[in-house]
Amino acid sequence: MLNCASVQSPWEATRAPSAWTDLLSAGGFGIALPLHAVLARNVAQAIRSSRVPTLFVNACYPDAVNPLLHAEGLPVFCGVGNSATLAASLRAVLRPQAGERLRVLAHHAHLHAPADPADEARVWLDDRPVPHVGELLTAHRACSREELNAVTGHTAAVLAARLAAEQEVHADLPGPLGLPGGYPSVSPAAASASTCLLVSPRTKRWRGRPGWPHTTVSRSVRPARSASAHGPTRPWPPVCRTWPKPVTPGTSHP
Repeated sequence: MLNCASVQSPWEATRAPSAWTDLLSAGGFGIALPLHAVLARNVAQAIRSSRVPTLFVNACYPDAVNPLLHAEGLPVFCGVGNSATLAASLRAVLRPQAGERLRVLAHHAHLHAPADPADEARVWLDDRPVPHVGELLTAHRACSREELNAVTGHTAAVLAARLAAEQEVHADLPGPLGLPGGYPSVSPAAASASTCLLVSPRTKRWRGRPGWPHTTVSRSVRPARSASAHGPTRPWPPVCRTWPKPVTPGTSHP
């Protein structure tokens, strides 16, 4: 299930500017969080009520909406766009060699240059930090929202096709399993329990950081219904199940 619907249009500021869009511009995108969350929450509640095993991908501000859904115990797998869109642009600039893994740690906020360069998105090729990320993203950040939306659509289509085919996918995903922000992630080809792996760079800088260990971190998907309250829980589809193996170096990135 892929949700791309929100009651807050991303085009409103350019096509129908108002005092409201001025407030969003001055106060920050997070002000519109409830408007982006309401339909995604309705979809997640319907999935939970149906008891049909469903992989829910939310495209509407997933960096912040997905953590809200997870906090409420609602099923959500990941989002699209944002860190994935940044990764697509960076891949076009850096042109990784065959077998090199691009990893991007970023948030929706990084679609624009941060006020403090120290707050810039973090990027690695394999385990090597990539310098001057802001410069590499200059052309991306100069593009119109419509152009970037086309890139987002392409990355979302690639992700959806590979998940539907139950292929293992290495991607930079926003809001994986309700985590805030976007992370390098691996999704399963098939396994037996619902967990998520985030792939950290093997650098001393990140060792021991909460939620960002030396190799991987996992989080369980919450079942749509508990067996005690709602009868037997149906098994999750293969694409939602455990990813038991560590990431294999050199695995291609979509």
